[in-house]
Amino acid sequence: MIIERLSIANFRRFKFAEMEFAPGLNVIKGPNESGKSTIIQAILAALYWRPSSSRRDILSFTSWDSQLAFRFELEILSEKGEKWTLIKDFQKKSASLNGPAGVVTDPQHIDDWVVLQTGLPTERSYRSTAGVKQDEVAKISEGKEDLRKNLQAVVTGGAEGVSSLDVISSMTKARGELLKGTARNSRTPGPLASVTRRLQEAEGERKRIKEKLESIIQAERKYMEIEDELKAVEEEISALVKIQENFIANTSLKEEIKELKERYAQLAEIAQLWEEKERALREKEERFGRLEKVIDKKGAWLDDMGSRISGLKEGARRLEEELTRTMAKPVKSEKVYTVIIVGGLILLLLFMILGVFLKTYFVFAAIGVILFMLFFATQTSMGKTQDKAAYTASLSKQLDVIRKDLNYLTHQIKETVAEAGCSNLDDYNESKLLYLELVGKLRDTESKIEALSRGRSRKELEKEMDSLAMEINFREERYRDLGETLDNLVEFEKARQREEKLIEKREELIREKLRLEIILKEQEPYQEYLISLEEEESNLREQLVILRRRSEAFARATDWIKLAQERVMTGIKERVEEITGEIVSDITGGRYSQVYISPEDFEPEVFSEEKGGLSEVWELSRGTVDQVYLSIRLALIQIICGGRKPPLILDDPFFTFDAQRLSRSLQLLKKISREYQVLLFTCTDNYDQYADHLIRLVPYN
Repeated sequence: MIIERLSIANFRRFKFAEMEFAPGLNVIKGPNESGKSTIIQAILAALYWRPSSSRRDILSFTSWDSQLAFRFELEILSEKGEKWTLIKDFQKKSASLNGPAGVVTDPQHIDDWVVLQTGLPTERSYRSTAGVKQDEVAKISEGKEDLRKNLQAVVTGGAEGVSSLDVISSMTKARGELLKGTARNSRTPGPLASVTRRLQEAEGERKRIKEKLESIIQAERKYMEIEDELKAVEEEISALVKIQENFIANTSLKEEIKELKERYAQLAEIAQLWEEKERALREKEERFGRLEKVIDKKGAWLDDMGSRISGLKEGARRLEEELTRTMAKPVKSEKVYTVIIVGGLILLLLFMILGVFLKTYFVFAAIGVILFMLFFATQTSMGKTQDKAAYTASLSKQLDVIRKDLNYLTHQIKETVAEAGCSNLDDYNESKLLYLELVGKLRDTESKIEALSRGRSRKELEKEMDSLAMEINFREERYRDLGETLDNLVEFEKARQREEKLIEKREELIREKLRLEIILKEQEPYQEYLISLEEEESNLREQLVILRRRSEAFARATDWIKLAQERVMTGIKERVEEITGEIVSDITGGRYSQVYISPEDFEPEVFSEEKGGLSEVWELSRGTVDQVYLSIRLALIQIICGGRKPPLILDDPFFTFDAQRLSRSLQLLKKISREYQVLLFTCTDNYDQYADHLIRLVPYN
């Protein structure tokens, strides 16, 4: 599955936004407050939220300045190459899915289509597997129940999202309800215990009928006693009901007071932020007032002058080295001059010898050649000496110019930093860092105020706090005005249990009263009554046989499903360990290659050759922990999604990684992006070189 285009309207900070994605690795880059988290939520909302929902937490995502609810539009390319358009309009409370099969508007069909494409039934399960938030790679425990249910759905075939755990739980609960009260007494016995009790009652009644009936006088006396006892029970039940009603009312008031106090605490937090803002503004004015003026007017100049002085010092150092080297270097022409003289003497000797044996004009020719060579050598030596002196003078002149510039700039900087109240440039830079840190904190505080206050002014917040305080006082007075009540849930439970027992007793008294009335009136013949009891006993025994067979069937079925679950889960566990081990080996450069996962709590252990055995994952470094859990998430996607390939949504999850871990992780991510579309949200430039498609976001102003 590939998301090709996302359109957002009236959602949080986006009045309207549209962006296109590509297959492979998409890097969505922007600074804080540029809308990265909003885009992630918009994608998941477009997939999983129903426009007909009236939940306040969903509707609160509407843009603050918009009168219309939000709207999403997703263009999706399925794994079969089919193009679909999913539109959800929360203003019209409508949803539509346009594709090769036509237009679908039924919400359940659309939800089923999303699960078919992603393999993930809920937003929470998507976040727990295919979505990784910043600094939460290791928080796989978030949505752990969803992960376990999804894995269990694999065991039972995944039909309708029913897992073997659900089936076992349901059957165990049904059998427990069936057997409730058989091992020990229960206030609300199950069918088996109830039928057994009724059978025992019927048997006892039949035996009693066969015995000699008490005299009418004894029956009348008993009847009067029951009436008195029944009246006392009714009065006590009425009193208990009133006490319980008062407790429920008090409990409700407590919850309302607690909620109001929590809201008041939130507003108090905003008020505290206002005070922090005012303190920061005072500190900014009192401590950094002069510095701020210099930074605004000459900050860029000072930064430039610092770099320029460093450059001038480096240039002066190089000129001094060149001047020293030039002064120490001899003139090469002196050697040439020596060679020419020696050569001339040799030629003179040679021509004199030739002149003795040949003619005298060879001697004169030799003398001419020697004189020419001496002249040439003399001119060359003089030229080299003059060049060296000129070059040395030029270097000295340049060095003097640089030193003058250095002195001038140093004086200018000293005067400028003095205006800021600083002794030197280093003191200025240190004060500037403190100033920028204070400005950053002030901006953070203002952002928090803006986010929490939701456009309300300080005066409005204070007014709301006063209103909440009045509401709290009003409810606390009502709480005090209530009459007799219970102190805690334990007493409430005791009162409820007492009421249930009294109700049971009342029912027993009523039944006994009716029985006595029957005896006293003597309206039913003895034999007919006895026959009815025997028929009831027979029916109850048949019911007992059926209920016991049902209990045995539940027990056998539960044992069989548990055995099947254990066998299948063993295979799934081994598959998760196998895939995770491959990914961990790849991402850690082979340092760790074996991962073992507990099927009970889904916590991993890693085999470490350095320690010579298994290690709890929390014993490893933070970066390695994140690598292990990232590998588990990638393995779970392959298993839970059943071969489907939902886009992976990563919210800058690698910020704890060092350079080596980051490089390996990105290489792995690049490899995964060949099969899965990856949407990587970040505020850094670390991932640009790996991106197949780069989207730049601008901060919200």
